Amino acid sequence: MKRYPLFFVLILVSTLGKGQVFIEMNPKGQDYKGDWTVYGTENLNKSIPDEKVNGSRYWSEDWKLASLYGSNKNVIARLFVRYNLLSQEVHFKDLEGKEQVASPEILKMAVLHPGEDTSGILTVFRNDLPDVYINNKPVQGYLEELNRDTFRLMKLNRRELVVMDARFGTEKRYELRDRLDYFISGNNRVVHLKKLSAEYVLTALPRSSGLRPYIKEQGLSLKKENDVLVLLKAYDEFIKKQPLAGKAD
Repeated sequence: MKRYPLFFVLILVSTLGKGQVFIEMNPKGQDYKGDWTVYGTENLNKSIPDEKVNGSRYWSEDWKLASLYGSNKNVIARLFVRYNLLSQEVHFKDLEGKEQVASPEILKMAVLHPGEDTSGILTVFRNDLPDVYINNKPVQGYLEELNRDTFRLMKLNRRELVVMDARFGTEKRYELRDRLDYFISGNNRVVHLKKLSAEYVLTALPRSSGLRPYIKEQGLSLKKENDVLVLLKAYDEFIKKQPLAGKAD
């Protein structure tokens, strides 16, 4: 797998037991299914083939047609892509069909389409939002934009490799698990939600106290993505009656 501009990536993916576990994805030319090398107290320099890892590193294994945007918010290409949740990178096929990894400094947004019709939107991955932090640390990677309303629910999915004992400790099992963080983007700011809940979602929305009757009427817990998306759509109607300063990102 060719990478641009780097030829390999080394990522801390988990802390397990006494030692830190690292993973390196080895480039294999155009072969995107390189082996995994795990570093840790009991797994020093151990190479693991893909079939030994339970789970996929990609948002979808299928290649999706995408419109790719640069920093000027103009389309720079339309190519087939898939998003690597483990490395937080966008993979794409170039015009020769070879797999490449996009530079995040160049690719700021990938709009994935459900088919060949570019008017439809399957999902959006963005790294162009300013001031995105978790615990005062800047976020690395792309956020998935889950709706197109004035205020948007953004998801950061960091897939991590977990190493576990199997067969009474005689073998190792390797699984990929998701670590999720959510944000509300709108009104020229991005707010990290410590968790999905009514408390944190409403705190991120200006003048949201008027939404409480609607939340109760609809039976929304706001602990699930779909509940929050329903609320954000209703919030659009709410702010039409009480316009806010600023605009959506």
